[in-house]
Amino acid sequence: MIDKNSHIPIYAQLEGVLLDMIESGELKSGDLIPSENELSKKYMISRMTAKKAIDSLTIKGLVERVQGKGTYVSSCEKRIELPLNRLRGFTQRVCEMGLIPENKVLVLEKISCPKKISKILGIKEGDIVWRMERVRQIEDIPAVFEESYISIALLPDLKEENLLKSKFAYIKSLGLNIGNSEREISAEIPSDYVASALKLKRNEPILLAQNITYLKNGIVLEYSKVYYNQKKYKFKLLAENF
Repeated sequence: MIDKNSHIPIYAQLEGVLLDMIESGELKSGDLIPSENELSKKYMISRMTAKKAIDSLTIKGLVERVQGKGTYVSSCEKRIELPLNRLRGFTQRVCEMGLIPENKVLVLEKISCPKKISKILGIKEGDIVWRMERVRQIEDIPAVFEESYISIALLPDLKEENLLKSKFAYIKSLGLNIGNSEREISAEIPSDYVASALKLKRNEPILLAQNITYLKNGIVLEYSKVYYNQKKYKFKLLAENF
């Protein structure tokens, strides 16, 4: 079942074994799946490898962790739910699932602001801005690709270490009051670069959220393009009573 000489990572092989058990009905909806310790002993692999396989199935919504009880086969395929009407949500939602969110900074650079971006940020074309790229990971598995632009005048001392955790927490620590945001969502085919960063197949569709975030004084704080794997995420909008 597990070929340790294969080019396929061991965790991915184990994930495939568990997936086969679910799809064949050997493990049914609501069934408790083997624990990390049980899997590590059965297949003679490390506990961390077993954990990574289970984490991957959890992210895909196929299994669900219940604190203090174990991990169960989901009643139906669940995707990470991100609220449309909240500026934040990724970190909190992932933590609620019993997983650990992480950020990997790919790019942090100062650039001359392109005309299109300058209009969105409300600054002059050619003004210096921060351009950054991050991959947001869940237990080392790429989940979200983010490209964003912020005027250097707002964050003159931004460092890579500030992007390894919550970007908005850092911004708030500077005394900047974050207001609301505008979000536009569409289905897209990502570039090869984005697909590679998210470890997706070529031409596999994703969800693209384009966000404009404002400070409470009305100044545009950030423009971002956030790419989500549509198999792993769904968006929810809560409407208040009229």
